[in-house]
Amino acid sequence: MHWLRGALHEHLGVVAVLAGLVYVMVAGWAMTYVSYDVWGAIVVAPIIALVTVPMVRHAFRGELQPLVGVALAGLVAKLVGTLLRYWVAFDAYGGSADASRYHDAGRALAAQARSAQGNLTDVLPVTQGTRFMEQLTALLYSLVGSSKLAGFLWFGLMGYWGVVFCVKAACLAVPGLAQRRYAVLCFLAPSLVFWPSSIGKEAWLSLCLGVLSFGAAKLLVGHWGLGAVLPTVAGAGGAAMVRPHFAAIWLGALVVAMVAGVVTGRSTRAGSNRLAQIALALVAMVGLVLVARVTLQFLSPTTDDETASVSNSLDVIGKETTRRSTVGGSSFEPIVVSGPADYPMAIVRTLTRPLLPEARSISTLIPALETTALLVLAAVGWRRLASLPRMLLRTPYVVFSALIAIMGGLAFSRFGNLAILVRQRSLVLPALLVLLCLPQWRSRPRPPAGALPAKQPERASAGSL
Repeated sequence: MHWLRGALHEHLGVVAVLAGLVYVMVAGWAMTYVSYDVWGAIVVAPIIALVTVPMVRHAFRGELQPLVGVALAGLVAKLVGTLLRYWVAFDAYGGSADASRYHDAGRALAAQARSAQGNLTDVLPVTQGTRFMEQLTALLYSLVGSSKLAGFLWFGLMGYWGVVFCVKAACLAVPGLAQRRYAVLCFLAPSLVFWPSSIGKEAWLSLCLGVLSFGAAKLLVGHWGLGAVLPTVAGAGGAAMVRPHFAAIWLGALVVAMVAGVVTGRSTRAGSNRLAQIALALVAMVGLVLVARVTLQFLSPTTDDETASVSNSLDVIGKETTRRSTVGGSSFEPIVVSGPADYPMAIVRTLTRPLLPEARSISTLIPALETTALLVLAAVGWRRLASLPRMLLRTPYVVFSALIAIMGGLAFSRFGNLAILVRQRSLVLPALLVLLCLPQWRSRPRPPAGALPAKQPERASAGSL
């Protein structure tokens, strides 16, 4: 191996030249025989690699430097997942995917903005929901071109950086975290590699929720500057533009975790102001209320009566979600939630579906294998889960992660389609994986029977010094 490394190092220039020649030949062939929707990615991929690799090394510098290899392996896995996602969307599904709609609308808007009659303000994403994604795609295409596969690569990069921020957040805010284990699970989990890798809402949400989680982690360990507040606000705002209920879940978990940290004093650094912490928690609570109101209006736009109760609005939203999601070949009957007594089973089944007996095709077999692997990992590492009660009392970020998993499981319990459920749940997975990577619980060793208690050392008197 040493001689091989030496030979590669000695002939590194020759290897680089040969690689460049091969790249030029492949690019020239693709430009001649392949449409721009595909060969545009050949131009974009090296640019993404040249920019991303140094940024990843910088992001995981210092104590996190051992995670660089895992992060770069995750970048390669994300590339494979993006290509597979592209094939599924436009070959297996024949283009009948949301990504096709966003691509067509984005290309048209970008062309309009570049025309004499248009301007750049036409592509600024200032609306909400689907229109926001169309404008965001158009803005991207205005800057880097409108290649379909290249668009997938750029959005896949968004999803990748969302995972990077989640890994950095957990490593910062959870003492004793099994950092390498957590990084491997996040960067290589099939759901996170595949789903947030296309032109669409999942990639954007992955980025925004990752940024929000990173800001939350800094807040929960007592960093109260703009470096913590700005990512939290930016992440919540970006997520609220697409799916405000996700922003509400994350902000709700943050508010509770902040209150828990203030009460226990765990989020207080030496010299930090407890009054400022309480004030910021109140501000976050006000923001949560505002996002919750936007969420109800966004998910239930047909409820025009402003005096309608929240419970009625939630019931309308739940029924409409069940109706829309219980379609397709991978549909199933979701658990009926009629009261708080049904919450535990609904949460558990939502977070552990599909299991292997529920897999009906190759598209459901892979997530079933992933779910089964995570359950086996939880069983084998039961000592990590056993430390959860202690960590909830000591680490506010664990409270934050646990609440995201619980509220996500409850929010998705109405979904009746495995593909939709797995795609939505992939955004909650980084928070759930934190619980599988906690420091192991160890019981205190008991002294043998009849043993005398250890003698305390005598305090020296002033005259003996």
